[in-house]
Parts: sequence; C-alpha cells; structure tokens
Amino acid sequence: MGQSEQTSLPVLCRFWNEDGVWNGSAEDVAVAVFGQTLEEAIDNLRAAVQNHFEAAIETGLIGPMVTRLTERAKELRFWSFDEISPNSPVLKMLVAISDNQSVAVM
Repeated sequence: MGQSEQTSLPVLCRFWNEDGVWNGSAEDVAVAVFGQTLEEAIDNLRAAVQNHFEAAIETGLIGPMVTRLTERAKELRFWSFDEISPNSPVLKMLVAISDNQSVAVM
C-alpha cells in the first residue's frame, strides 16, 4: 500500500455585515454565502468551500485549482495568514486534500 499524498491550501475568506445579514466570500474561489450571524456565515462558507472542492475533484478540475491556489499563496507570502486577528472580518480556512479524493476544511 502506497503512502497517502496530502495537499493543504490556504483560502482567504472575508466577512461583512450588510443590512443585518452577514455575508462571506472566499477569495480566489467562486464561493459566497450569507448567515444571520457571523458564526452562521462562517459555518456556511466552510461547507460551501468544501462542496466546491469536492465538486472539483468529481469533475476532474482539482488539478488546475490546486495549481492556481498554490501560485496565489506564493503571491501573498508577504502577508502572513497567521497574523490575522481573531476579531478580524478576514479568516483563513485551510483546505486539506488527500489523494485528490477527500477534502477537509478547517
């Protein structure tokens, strides 16, 4: 049995309140959601990002997506994701892809 290969990609997410509803979008991934609370919007975005990556795996489009997000992460290296304040409307989600078959969003 071979060793499993895992890729981890940071996805920058932004949240904002507009007209009493929390909106969220994932930068560099075509995903946007809303929620009645910030926590609900975060949970909805996490699920939507996971679904987006799972669909990319199923349709065979995961390779180009991983390449694009890897290059984007290199472009943003001057801005440390680890320096994001816990109270910031910006959040880093980490997408872990194992053997191009399963996805986990943290």
